[in-house]
Amino acid sequence: GAVVAWVKIPTLSASADTVIYIYYGNAGASDQSDATNVWDSNYKGVWHMHNASSPATDSTSNANNGAQSGGVTFGATGQIGNATSFDGSNDYLNITRSASLLPASAVSTSVWFNTTRTNGAVQQILRAIDCSSDCTNFGYSGLIGNTSGKGGAAIYNGSTTIVEAAISASVWTQFTAVYDGANFYLYVNGALAVSSPVTGSIVYGAAGNFLLGHLKPSGTPTLAFSGLEDEVRISNTARTAGWIGTEYNNQNSPSTFYAYGGEEVQTRSSSTPAVKSRGGVKFR
Repeated sequence: GAVVAWVKIPTLSASADTVIYIYYGNAGASDQSDATNVWDSNYKGVWHMHNASSPATDSTSNANNGAQSGGVTFGATGQIGNATSFDGSNDYLNITRSASLLPASAVSTSVWFNTTRTNGAVQQILRAIDCSSDCTNFGYSGLIGNTSGKGGAAIYNGSTTIVEAAISASVWTQFTAVYDGANFYLYVNGALAVSSPVTGSIVYGAAGNFLLGHLKPSGTPTLAFSGLEDEVRISNTARTAGWIGTEYNNQNSPSTFYAYGGEEVQTRSSSTPAVKSRGGVKFR
């Protein structure tokens, strides 16, 4: 058998191996998973995009689930398990407006995407305020094609600032955009690509929903995303370069991020017949 799980650990050293243990082999053990508490309180939305059908569920306790529209394809092959596919026409995920997704002083957004279209029309990967409600006061967004062959992110604080970097078509790429109240940063595949000085509070419209894969849910479809999205995350804090690099390394190549140690076996007494096996996992 196999299991895919996100695990929260107390600390992860930057200078030495960190070892955790996995216990398994006890068929009588109860389910002790606690999905929402895997994420620290700064995570306001985490969409693994692994769902077989709508909605795209938020793994945090905020329950910012995304309802599909237009025929979004679920269960596509992703960077991490499954992904969600958008047709570049009228597909999108609609997440009801929530204060948790509208931080004022700092925000970090992260998404894996794979698109066949890097030139031509602008595509919206994500947008905090949909354009049907307010095209100007959009808060923050992720986009492709504002400049041909590039992708990046935008933030609005009374004026719009865009940070961009070159991307390749038909390749899984991770964007992480960070606003810390003084600068706006774009990380591509875990490395800082570009930054721009920005100050002031993020400005949002008085109405509008959070969208994945589209600019607006009504009227003439525009700026629709064509491709795959996976592992979308929103935080109300400025994640550090070390944090961002670690997330990328963990998600991009798990086999080089950790190594399994030897297996140890504990045999229980006849009154508790289960056998508990233990294998060390070393993060490096």
